[in-house]
Amino acid sequence: MPVVSSGQITIIDLYDAPSLNAWVSASQTTVQTYNNTTQVWNPSYASSPQVMTLNLTKAGSITSLIGAAVANIKWYKTVGGTKTEITSLITTDNEYKSGTSHSVLTIKTNVPTANNAVIYTAESTWTDPDTGLPVTFAAEIPITLVQLAKAAVIGSVYAPNGDIFRNNTPASLLINADLYKDGALSSGSKKFKWFAADSSVTVSQDTDGGVGWRKIIATTGTTGEVANASFDVAVTTQGVLTVYPDAVTSAQTYKVVITDNAGGTSGTKVSGYMTLKDLDDPIMVIIESSGGDVLKNGVGSTTLRARLFQNGAEIDAAPTYAYTYTWTRWQNNALDPNWAGAGISTKTGKDLAVGTADVDGKTMFKCEVSK
Repeated sequence: MPVVSSGQITIIDLYDAPSLNAWVSASQTTVQTYNNTTQVWNPSYASSPQVMTLNLTKAGSITSLIGAAVANIKWYKTVGGTKTEITSLITTDNEYKSGTSHSVLTIKTNVPTANNAVIYTAESTWTDPDTGLPVTFAAEIPITLVQLAKAAVIGSVYAPNGDIFRNNTPASLLINADLYKDGALSSGSKKFKWFAADSSVTVSQDTDGGVGWRKIIATTGTTGEVANASFDVAVTTQGVLTVYPDAVTSAQTYKVVITDNAGGTSGTKVSGYMTLKDLDDPIMVIIESSGGDVLKNGVGSTTLRARLFQNGAEIDAAPTYAYTYTWTRWQNNALDPNWAGAGISTKTGKDLAVGTADVDGKTMFKCEVSK
């Protein structure tokens, strides 16, 4: 069983700087297309500026940390391997900073056709009000360009509403798969095959997916992944995959194969990939001791209980437990290999009884939680 979390209890409690979640959200799609025939970007940031906002929260909280505790945020852009800082605060410039602590960046320039991508990065420090310690953080967002040539069949895969779930929010995310033909969105017949990366798929479920890719066949539902069209069935609409939070743990990669089904290019296949990320609050293990953390003169006992918390609320409480709790004993920073006898180093259970025979001077008990 994979370990999902662990905790420990010792006499000394060390305070670590909190973990931060930093990401950049965009006001519109981060994938532009460029028609080499008409020389037009879509969308054109020159006429409809792209507004990007830095978001910052503490792990275990949904409260924004952008404010006085965040130092002046620096924005950079990387084009063709060259990284430059954006310093302008003038709203008539092509790129300028604004908002609290300069957390907002507005760009009016399109992705250059010679590079096909620009990476924007936000960097700063947040000062922990409890310790006064500065915590550095950074987040980046790529803006990419898909160039369309006449008589070419090209697929564009993007997440119009972003690619991050946080605490099961939003309720769902979309992955769009558009087929471009002759320099424009195709309104003709086409087929879509959606797949999810899955290491348990050891036998290919479809030739276009192969080993390690699970077919997505659902077209209705409110959980998992739902496609707007049946698997490999001809439609004239573009492809849309709706992904719900329960389908993404940490990160999940999706693949789509689009088959043109009209005209002289019928049978042409193009594919694309998109990865969605999950920033749900981590599971924290808090170990409580019914008799404190000191046994005197070789007398006494205590019961240790491992309690799980996520997003500020306790999970896996009595009477039934969905997680497995595995305890080990550490003496002088070394694992006791025979703690349970017969060469067994572990004990299991949400509660652990500890007596004087288990404690020699300073002893640490570690609990690993798995599901």
